[in-house]
Amino acid sequence: MARLMLYFGGELCIGDEFTPTYIGGRNRPLLVDVDISLAMLKQRIMRALRINSTTNTVNLTCRFRDNGGYCATHVTDDEICEFMLLEGRTQIIIVYVEVEEILYADVGGPSTEVDM
Repeated sequence: MARLMLYFGGELCIGDEFTPTYIGGRNRPLLVDVDISLAMLKQRIMRALRINSTTNTVNLTCRFRDNGGYCATHVTDDEICEFMLLEGRTQIIIVYVEVEEILYADVGGPSTEVDM
């Protein structure tokens, strides 16, 4: 199992050297299997935080130790997700969760325009 501490409802600021600072919001611990995909992790996080997955998605950024400090890394694919979850087996990983509304106009659904 990987141990994550979710930070949500605040604002993430990333400094010049990828140093994360989180302002406001709340946090919540979460245990997840280490062998899940990024899509499955996002679903698990949305369920834990009670985020409506039909109208929203989440973007994840994690914090890793780096040369005595911390480095923020955007979790954008399964490889980064796997690395993060493997690290989470030995230490708690901070994950910043940013909720983004799904804009259905961007999904490419059927057009409602009429050609004249």
